[in-house]
Amino acid sequence: MEKQVYVNTAMGRIKLSDDMIANPDEFEFYDKLYAIGHEFGCLAIVYANCEQDSIDEAINNDMLDCLQIPDDEYAAMSESEQDECLHGGNASEPFDQTYMWIVELPNPAFSLVACMIADGLTTE
Repeated sequence: MEKQVYVNTAMGRIKLSDDMIANPDEFEFYDKLYAIGHEFGCLAIVYANCEQDSIDEAINNDMLDCLQIPDDEYAAMSESEQDECLHGGNASEPFDQTYMWIVELPNPAFSLVACMIADGLTTE
């Protein structure tokens, strides 16, 4: 059974689970933890040094694919529309950032869900 928690953040109450973590083996290398999502909820949780690194890591791990703009749609956009797109990941692919959000989370020492429950950082 998947463990999940709800955490109150600057973006409101968001649902988190361990399977959302883009880079679970890298928690000891970074001081920061970010949640990335859109209007329907959290898409990825990423250990990183900064927001841009977390977005790139999530893209490289295929966790933001629902925001990717297909090549034919991108080619049909005007230059000003293309300028508003986020280009991220190793391939610098275009992504729609219209409804995307990112928020820094407390960075627990071990399992995200287990530590947040233990630290009382969750809501029912």
